[in-house]
Amino acid sequence: MASLPSVSLFPCLARLAFTGVALLTLGRVTTSAATPREIESQSAPSRDHHLFVGLDLSIPHESTFVPVRKLTAKGALLDNPTRDRVPLSDSPRFRIKMSTKVSANSAAVSKLKAQETYSPGADPEIAAMMDQARIQNAIADQVDQAEQALSTADVRAAAAAEAINADPDSARGLSYDQTPEGILEIANTDFGEALAIHENLMDTLDFGSSEDHEKDYDALRVTFEVASEFPIADAVAVVVVRLEHEHELSDFTMYQAIGLVNQKPRKVSFYHTGFPRGFKAKETRVFVYNHGEEIATNLSEKHYPLTSAEAREFVQLDHQGSHRRDTVPGAPAWSLAPPVLQASESPRDFNFPVQVELDAAGNLIAIKTDDTIVPDRVRAVIEQTTFVPALEKGKPVASTLTVNPADFFKD
Repeated sequence: MASLPSVSLFPCLARLAFTGVALLTLGRVTTSAATPREIESQSAPSRDHHLFVGLDLSIPHESTFVPVRKLTAKGALLDNPTRDRVPLSDSPRFRIKMSTKVSANSAAVSKLKAQETYSPGADPEIAAMMDQARIQNAIADQVDQAEQALSTADVRAAAAAEAINADPDSARGLSYDQTPEGILEIANTDFGEALAIHENLMDTLDFGSSEDHEKDYDALRVTFEVASEFPIADAVAVVVVRLEHEHELSDFTMYQAIGLVNQKPRKVSFYHTGFPRGFKAKETRVFVYNHGEEIATNLSEKHYPLTSAEAREFVQLDHQGSHRRDTVPGAPAWSLAPPVLQASESPRDFNFPVQVELDAAGNLIAIKTDDTIVPDRVRAVIEQTTFVPALEKGKPVASTLTVNPADFFKD
């Protein structure tokens, strides 16, 4: 919903002043000054609620896709009669569906970056370094062997010289490499050559950079920061990346439990391998959930600010539109849960069922206590909760229902 354009009072006041002068000139005025006009103004209602297009998730379970009620660090709680809990990898096979939603809170996602990269085994830079290390080690081994040969050459040359001194005639049948001089010269030559090869190798080896290699990426790193003006205690981030490989597009989905998000930006990082080599990340979208309810972000599609009354009207109309001919009870609209619930980590403090009366518009008429003392925190939450009315064959009717604020946590 686009916001109304602002209107400056200065042109209006100027026109009023001009009109007053003209009337004073043309008419007979008996007073010395025009009577001042009073202008009443009313501040615009706060648009602190949000209408946006979000993401509904389903996962395969027992031969069909079942909607996800809530994502946790350990898996998914399914929205089926048995409330099954399913363990998930950090990149599960989600089925995604775009859906219009409202929320009473919002989050800010910044510094979003998706970067194609390499898995350790496929990184050509690392592979080149490992190859060069192997070459260095091999040459170093040759230098060590030549150095050891040089050490033993002294012993061999001394032994040959001693034999020649003892029997000068024995030197006549020796080849040059058997003489003391030959033994030492060959050993020194071998050591010098091995040392020169090692030194030359160190001067010429180039560890290079990834820019010297073809970009044959097979991994993805996504990073961003997230913050929220009002705390959300159980944030989960879902990232959907559109990939291109060999001119074909596909969506890859991953998720991560974040925990508490408040005004201080929280850094989030994803890293995944196993992509086809040479892929490209074309588009990256981030979705944020709190206790299973999606929160609008600055990156949300079709994001419009609403007043609390407009948000309440939307959920009630959506409720009736989804049950045109159904008979269903009234219920809390947890997408508009009060801030105190969104900021709480545990349902323990709010686990208190209370019977309430609603009128046909879903307004809270009364909290029925039956002489039971309702904790102040529970009463305050119920009084701040938005309800959708009961329906009889699609028509809104007054009703009585039992509501437990702890149900917001979906545990």
